[in-house]
Amino acid sequence: MSTVGSNIRRECETHGVSMQQLAAKSGVGIGRLYELEAVGGAPRLSEVLAIAEVLDIPYLTLVVSAHTTSATDSADAASIVTGAVRRAARTHRRRRSTR
Repeated sequence: MSTVGSNIRRECETHGVSMQQLAAKSGVGIGRLYELEAVGGAPRLSEVLAIAEVLDIPYLTLVVSAHTTSATDSADAASIVTGAVRRAARTHRRRRSTR
């Protein structure tokens, strides 16, 4: 099970949300949720943000391992995700300005 997949499962159980409910509310397909849980792979940023919003948790809760051993590991994960968010926002602004 991947880090993101196990974190999704844990947070669903904590918040009393079934995978089917999460799929319906987040717009992420049930098959994709099960794929992330079982196989892993790289979730899309939009998927992580949508799932975090439904569960009302910080998005980093889904991408940082519960077994993170140091503050450096957490900071590295936060930096990677924050950078991806910034890049996505810049791309979105560029696309809007060319319309």
